[in-house]
Amino acid sequence: VGIRLSSLLNEVLVGLGIVVQSIILILSLTLNFNWGFFVQQVLNVGVDVPQAGIEYFLPNVHFSLQNFIYAMTIAMSSFIGIESIAQAAEETRKPHRWIPRANKLSIVFVLIFAMGLSIAGTGGVGAATLSSPANLNNPVTAMARAIPNVGSFLALIVAFTGFSLCYVSTNTGVIGVSRVVFSMGRFRLLPRWFYKVHKTFRTPVRAILIFGIIGAILAIPGDLPLVANLYNFGALLSYIMVNLSLIVLRNTDRDTYRAWKVPGEVSPVIRGKKFYLPPISILGMLSCLSIWLLIVVYHPAGRLLGASWLLV
Repeated sequence: VGIRLSSLLNEVLVGLGIVVQSIILILSLTLNFNWGFFVQQVLNVGVDVPQAGIEYFLPNVHFSLQNFIYAMTIAMSSFIGIESIAQAAEETRKPHRWIPRANKLSIVFVLIFAMGLSIAGTGGVGAATLSSPANLNNPVTAMARAIPNVGSFLALIVAFTGFSLCYVSTNTGVIGVSRVVFSMGRFRLLPRWFYKVHKTFRTPVRAILIFGIIGAILAIPGDLPLVANLYNFGALLSYIMVNLSLIVLRNTDRDTYRAWKVPGEVSPVIRGKKFYLPPISILGMLSCLSIWLLIVVYHPAGRLLGASWLLV
């Protein structure tokens, strides 16, 4: 019951977000996009101004390139919640059918809107405007406001849409972490106390309460970059381990039935033994490791708090 209600709420709010973002994306590309300006912006990689909160690690590398590298680490936040799809598999009917489809659709939509809005914003209002102190925390609003005739109206809708999508991300995150903690409690990797299901909603109530409170405490200061740093540090570590685990399981647990497999697997023979190596998992592990190392370098808060979290 609980997961059904949460999923229904997510579907409604995400549907609203898709509609609003699609409108902004289409209008920005058709009414406020300049190809010449876009090419000029792309050739000038990164904003040519030092930004607060960035630790410029490479003294001989220009600010613009390091700002671009820093932006790559922040862009990781676009994938918040995708992993929660798999974590809800035990409460999904026909998970072998719907979980892969949901993952694929999520990846497609993330790519469309993350890339599309970035392109539209770069070719419409420019990177300098989007990264200015006035627009740094609400770049989509700046994009919407720049659309002729309807910009002021769309800017108002963006605020509510942003709130609704943040709520969806929060809800999805709590769904995911509560199921993981519940499962860890079942196998005694965490205290058995977490292995408790609500009588009515059939959800891991204790894990939801604990991590809901933790999330609320982190949100009180309103420091979005700090939360993003913490998320990126921990999420990338988990993504690295997931990709590595997939490679290991392909070779140590070959007989398990898999309804869906990562495509493009290669099978080299080394010293007479056949190994199964999914290139997508190898690429995912290496790319996540690269971005995680960049987070350690460029994010002092993420580096210190993330290291403290690992030690604890």
